Amino acid sequence: MRENGITPNETQLCSLLRALFGEEGQERDRQKGLEIFQQLVDDTSVNLTEVHFDMAINVCEKDGLWREILSLATAMGSRGISPHSMTCNAVLKACVQLGKSDVALKLLGTMARDGTELDRVAYRTVLAACARARSWDEVLKLYAEVEAEHPSFLGPDLALPAITAMCEVGRNDEAIALYRETFGGMLAQQQTRSSGSDPIVLDARRLSPQVGGILMRCALEDAVARADATAARAAPRMALAGFPPSRPKDILIAVNAADLDDESALPGSTAEMLLQVGREVLGAEGSLECQQTPFPSVRVPGLSLQSLLVQQVQQAVSDFEGSPQSM
Repeated sequence: MRENGITPNETQLCSLLRALFGEEGQERDRQKGLEIFQQLVDDTSVNLTEVHFDMAINVCEKDGLWREILSLATAMGSRGISPHSMTCNAVLKACVQLGKSDVALKLLGTMARDGTELDRVAYRTVLAACARARSWDEVLKLYAEVEAEHPSFLGPDLALPAITAMCEVGRNDEAIALYRETFGGMLAQQQTRSSGSDPIVLDARRLSPQVGGILMRCALEDAVARADATAARAAPRMALAGFPPSRPKDILIAVNAADLDDESALPGSTAEMLLQVGREVLGAEGSLECQQTPFPSVRVPGLSLQSLLVQQVQQAVSDFEGSPQSM
């Protein structure tokens, strides 16, 4: 361009790139557009900014051109251009899509040290990638960093990989505590939302087997505690009215259809973990089952919860009778 006496400004370059890449919904030869953009990158007389690179990287992300994204990010660095947070997210996603979670983790650390403005999407991307790679120590270190430096980023999507990691390294009590801290309010809301004899419906479709197991344990504990409190309040009135005491509601925990083979849980699935933990908590009385209707789920019958409630009462009586206060 310099040889032809043309020195486009930023606005003119943006107009050129919009013509090359097309507006939303327009058909363009994006590959040809990217080739022309690479020529602009190679021409040091062209003053490209982060806006221009953002446009090109956005096109690459839409088309899944992950290697091209990394190449453009390298070109930005060589020109001394600091990326926007959206560009950082695209670069981190490209590393993950190419199976380089370790590179994404190192790059995230470098960006943070360099003062690059990062958002929660960047941390979520890398946390999830490290979890898929089973790099549990890295998951826990990164989550602790978010807790310390970016507490406003915390939320269920960031907590789930950390809870799974805690389970994997044997920090089960911490995993349960983090689960309750993150999801306790939602779990209670779901349990109180059902009315009459309607079952309590919970969702484990996006949960790892480890987190699904914690969901089952907390759901059973909360359901029994709720039934116990409800029975204590209502028992006198129901007895006077001649009604039998109400039993706990059934619990339906939705799972992915791929977790089930007909009405059996597949090995290693979240459904299998739900059954395992449920039977561990309920014991021999726990008649849990998988079902396909009304949707793929694991069902905990209310009668099983009633048996657990009776066991807890009997254990409390036994503990009291054996205590010094009862003598």
